[in-house]
Amino acid sequence: MKTALLNSNRLNFDGYLLFDPIEEVVNELIVYESTTPKQVIERSKGFEVLISKELLLNADTIQRLPKEVCLICEAGTGVDNIDIQAAKARNIQVCNVPDYSTSHVAQLTINFLLTMSSGLHRLRQYPATKRIVKPTIQSNLIISQVEGKILGVIGAGTIGKKVISLARALEMSVLVFSRTEHQWDDKFIRQVSLEEVLAKSQFLTLHCPLNKDTRHLLRNETISAMIKGSFIINTARGGLIDHDDLANALHSGHIAGAALDVQEPEPLPKSNALRSMNNVILTDHIGWKAIEAREKLINEVAKNIQEYIKVGKALNQVFAI
Repeated sequence: MKTALLNSNRLNFDGYLLFDPIEEVVNELIVYESTTPKQVIERSKGFEVLISKELLLNADTIQRLPKEVCLICEAGTGVDNIDIQAAKARNIQVCNVPDYSTSHVAQLTINFLLTMSSGLHRLRQYPATKRIVKPTIQSNLIISQVEGKILGVIGAGTIGKKVISLARALEMSVLVFSRTEHQWDDKFIRQVSLEEVLAKSQFLTLHCPLNKDTRHLLRNETISAMIKGSFIINTARGGLIDHDDLANALHSGHIAGAALDVQEPEPLPKSNALRSMNNVILTDHIGWKAIEAREKLINEVAKNIQEYIKVGKALNQVFAI
């Protein structure tokens, strides 16, 4: 099958990634370093498979795709950049790669947790400004051990479960909120209501999808229900948090710190209040960027295409045609 990779720079930003696994399963692979939404139609001509990473494919674009296009491969997990209903109406399959970055996102989550619990997210600024800080001056700086603390986990999919496993290795107790019922063979892991997770967790980490039910899950109402001095970690989707409400809670001290690998929009505008706060860690959506994760991603994209060639159905279909 003739295949076009529309924005390789989003994947191979460091030059270390190879696309050999895809080339081995298709007749021809054309690689574009970048593609704007306006260029998609022209660059899709003559291709049956399109591969992209977080490229906007709205209803208008999908409706105008050449008739030979039959498969869109999202080189990632989220597909909110693709109009799924428009693809379904055109009989174009859409597939994704759900679990390629699990280990690194979980590792990043725990890294954030340890950094904030140790106060490093705030202490790092002082050597740079050559200030000598006495402990009495930092009376509002929380430094604590994580052993024995409660981690709240919202979303118990593959990444959430990995985070839970790592947290237990640190001897933390875990409260889980998930719409799916799970069995936990560990007395220190309990599945409870969202209200209980918010009310009892010293650290809260988000691992749920972004949809109409979870958009701004953390807002004034829910943030105010959290323990004073607790920490928030988000490595899932920026839209899960109302950033203005979070900024207010951080400014008041109700929330002691936040680590956000994802924001809405990305990147945050320079004028956003979160950018100037010394109790906030902002990273550039790096959870998926480990080379091992990207290599796994390319292998899984290749498997999706290979399965489509064999049986007419990709391994990880977003919907069934």
